[in-house]
Amino acid sequence: METLQNITKDTPIAMMTLGQLEEHLAEYLTAHMKTALFPQPLLDLLGKYVQIEEQKSKRYEHGVVGIKRIFNCSYPTAHKLMNTVIKPAVFRQGRVIVTDVDLALKLFQESKQIKSIKDM
Repeated sequence: METLQNITKDTPIAMMTLGQLEEHLAEYLTAHMKTALFPQPLLDLLGKYVQIEEQKSKRYEHGVVGIKRIFNCSYPTAHKLMNTVIKPAVFRQGRVIVTDVDLALKLFQESKQIKSIKDM
């Protein structure tokens, strides 16, 4: 792609290639992202050209079977984990048990570190 050095505020959009326009918009939005609020559809449209801090999509598992799947353990062990170590990561939607996978793994890792410190 061509550089944006020859593009000024007076350059007509019709004189720019699509690549130059995309590059210029991405540069502008990146520079002004913190100071201005842009409508979400615009950000969605240009999101692939603008380096925005990516939000991880949350992963969820359902039921005690989902907890079994996360930790590769038996049903009774998954049930114990659900009621103790990973309790903050587990919530209910009606009758369905939902577990935030990333939070559950983080809590489990922290509890292992605490237990290993207690053993010393």
